[in-house]
Amino acid sequence: MTTTGPGTALVTGCASGVGEAVTRRYVARGWNVVGVDLQEVSIEGVVAVRGDVANAATWDEVARVLGDSPVDALVGAAGQIKVKPILDTTADDLRELFDVNVVGVLRGIQLCIPRMVRRGGGSIVVVASVDATLVEPQMGAYCVSKGGLVQLVRAAALEHAHQGVRINGVCPGAVDTPLLRQHLESTGDLAAGVADIESATPTGKLISADEVAACIEFLASDAAGGVSGTFLTVDGGMTSTIAFDLNAVRA
Repeated sequence: MTTTGPGTALVTGCASGVGEAVTRRYVARGWNVVGVDLQEVSIEGVVAVRGDVANAATWDEVARVLGDSPVDALVGAAGQIKVKPILDTTADDLRELFDVNVVGVLRGIQLCIPRMVRRGGGSIVVVASVDATLVEPQMGAYCVSKGGLVQLVRAAALEHAHQGVRINGVCPGAVDTPLLRQHLESTGDLAAGVADIESATPTGKLISADEVAACIEFLASDAAGGVSGTFLTVDGGMTSTIAFDLNAVRA
């Protein structure tokens, strides 16, 4: 069994950001790729399923498209954010984020693991966030959902390691994606938000989606054969420091 050579990859959130970058990498290497996204997928060579990863009907369609085909790699990159103080966060807000960021991954895992076991193994990589273990102001619900995702991955990795299925994740910092720009625009000044992140990042720049995709590709490959149940931080060194802005918390 190999997850390095061309096979079949299933990628969620494939229309933009990290998911798109991962998808393009797999396509360029000759993989068969099934992509899932709410938006239209314009990457040539991808079999697209348009739908919400939180909905069971989307995964029914993915199963129909796959037929009896095995799945060598699953990349869970679909995600959603909400910018709200905790006191303004509703139960519905939290449920919505959990449905996409956690339940969406759970559904993908439940579809793919049996197929991987039948073929002798496979690899799953999900996109969490540095906010899974650290707290960003006004992002409490998002932090909670990504923390839950980390524990989901650890639990699944433990239960299926003996079957040859490796499950890992990445915890990106500030990645230059439409999702990040949506977040920064909500603060009222996109340029200032980017400048603040760059000044707080030791490498002095936003992480590119392809830099995260390269780490995902590594974790999914046989080169990471001894790695399971863990998360690789991709943040330009941001979380290696204790520099932070208390004014953002006190505002």
